[in-house]
Amino acid sequence: MKYNLITKRFYGTGVKLLLGFVIVIIIFSVYQTQQVITTGKKINNAEALLVYSKKINALALDNESAFRAYILTGKKTLLTPFQKQQNEIQQNFKQLQNLTGRFSSQKANFDSLVSIVNTRINFANSVVADYEKNGMDVSMKIAETSDGKLYTERVGKIIASIQEAANMALVKYKKANEKGIKNLQQVLLVITGAILLLLAVFIRKIREDNDEKVKTAAKLKALNDDLEQRVKERTKELTQKEQLFRALVENNEGLILLLDENMQVFYSSDSTETVTGWKLNDNEKISGREYLHPDDVQNALQIMAEAVASPGNIFPIKVRVKHKEGHYIWLEGVVKNMLSSEAVQGIIVNLRDTTYNVEEEIRISKAILDAQEQERSNIGAELHDNVNQLLASSLLALSMVNKKEPHTKDWTEFLEMGKSHILTAVDELRRLSHNLVPASFEENTLKEALENLLKSFNLNNRFTINFNFDMVCNQQNADLQINLYRILQEQIKNIARYSEADRIDISVKQEKGVIKMRIYDNGRGFNVKTVKKGIGLNNIKRRTESFSGKFVLNSAEGKGCELLFELPLSKAS
Repeated sequence: MKYNLITKRFYGTGVKLLLGFVIVIIIFSVYQTQQVITTGKKINNAEALLVYSKKINALALDNESAFRAYILTGKKTLLTPFQKQQNEIQQNFKQLQNLTGRFSSQKANFDSLVSIVNTRINFANSVVADYEKNGMDVSMKIAETSDGKLYTERVGKIIASIQEAANMALVKYKKANEKGIKNLQQVLLVITGAILLLLAVFIRKIREDNDEKVKTAAKLKALNDDLEQRVKERTKELTQKEQLFRALVENNEGLILLLDENMQVFYSSDSTETVTGWKLNDNEKISGREYLHPDDVQNALQIMAEAVASPGNIFPIKVRVKHKEGHYIWLEGVVKNMLSSEAVQGIIVNLRDTTYNVEEEIRISKAILDAQEQERSNIGAELHDNVNQLLASSLLALSMVNKKEPHTKDWTEFLEMGKSHILTAVDELRRLSHNLVPASFEENTLKEALENLLKSFNLNNRFTINFNFDMVCNQQNADLQINLYRILQEQIKNIARYSEADRIDISVKQEKGVIKMRIYDNGRGFNVKTVKKGIGLNNIKRRTESFSGKFVLNSAEGKGCELLFELPLSKAS
């Protein structure tokens, strides 16, 4: 096929025909190659047949000679090569049997050869076995009367027949092999020519398409450059998000854990070591239940079971976990099953350390109980030491009245004494009631309630009290008024017990939607950094925070103490 006959219209058909021709030639060459290989194997088999038949002939003659030599000499050393030759004969028989299997015409000769040789070997072995019993003369006579010479001739004749057939086959196979190789060479020449022709066609096609490929390559490069730029921008964006996510996880004070359905922890955030002291190494799994408080294991298992049964739902959890130093800490958070998520494949547990909050709640609760017990003790002491004594004195005075003449001087004195003690007891009970229950703001204003509180507190005029009050504060709701009353009541108790002050400044005013109260005493003060807050100050702090207010404590040794409060009216309402 010439290049000028190839047109775009017939290019595809021509290439297909050429390829079909090449395929046919290749199939024929494979067949011819197989024939050459087969013929070569037959040549090798024929040559091997000649080799093994020659070996058997030589071994049969040597074995016969060794047999006769032993009979003549009686030397047992001759038996070793005698037996060795028999073994070699049998081994060569096996090889010859495999070869004659491929030459069916030689099977009869092989069977005759095996029969004759084995019969002679059995005869020789029998004579050798009876040698000591019968003696050399008898054995020699048996050997001489046997057909030894005839045996040798028959073996030689059969082997000659086998070798002749092998030689004829060898010549035949060699001729066929030479012919096959020649045919194969011719086929290879044709294949080479066809391949060169195909190569020329493809080169022409490549040249024709080269311009188009250059254009396409330019377009692909432009698209690739644009794609690379987009990939870089996206990679940068993902890297930034990954860094942000990692920073959020690593710098989070809470714990992030991944568990399987068996509560095996296989991931933990870096903050886990900070909070619990434990660190999970890469590719390590630990049993989460081993670190739980024994009393919390069953509850945790129940929550995990509910999470496994309800993928995607959030379940709250609160457990105690053993710290590496041996104590337990409280952790609180949520559990979410995301086992089905290909990206997560686990149960997410977010926890935060609430040990301080729990301990603070316990401490505050204990402080409240202690305060209540202290208040009860104070009331009991007041009733026992003061009111009880007044009532006992009144009872004594009234009993003395019965012993005196009515309307006498003594009778009148004892009666007035009893009356005085009873009135004093009533005043004491009223004072205790005011301490327990705030004054009624329905009958009295906040200003009047605070003034009455300060008056009852300063009956002995121990303190100089400066009280400033913004009258608009009387208009606030009862809850806020009671809270202000209790804060002032708590602080003046602290001043009386600990401050050693002689002057108190109090101001209550309203500014920009905030009620502000200031309580100052000129007592001995204290270092707010080293002195722990007592029950009173904690109660004041809790009352302020309950109204979302602000509480500031200013004090120093020798400079008195100042408390500032801000209670927003929006929260109070």
